[in-house]
Amino acid sequence: MQDRHVLAVAFSAEADILLTDNTVHFARQWMVEHGMALLGSAGLLTRLAETFPDKLPTAHQQALRLSRKSEVEILATLESIVGEPVTDTIRAGSESRAWSLPNLLVM
Repeated sequence: MQDRHVLAVAFSAEADILLTDNTVHFARQWMVEHGMALLGSAGLLTRLAETFPDKLPTAHQQALRLSRKSEVEILATLESIVGEPVTDTIRAGSESRAWSLPNLLVM
């Protein structure tokens, strides 16, 4: 396993999720047996959409405020990465809410 040091840090930190888009180098079955999920960015976004469908549209609006890209461009990129179900959750929130966003500190 090439990324043994990364897995060792995640295990030592008692991480629930190891987030990487380089999932091929990790022993997925060993991780499951030790209570750690291996997710790529698309998997994490999908999980967030399923777990917090009411929060994802707000996060999307924040991203729009900080991005130079249009909403259409952002949604097209997201859809190509995570698929229609997650993107539809965001679209539904964008269409059905009057947005009043809190001020967020971005670091």
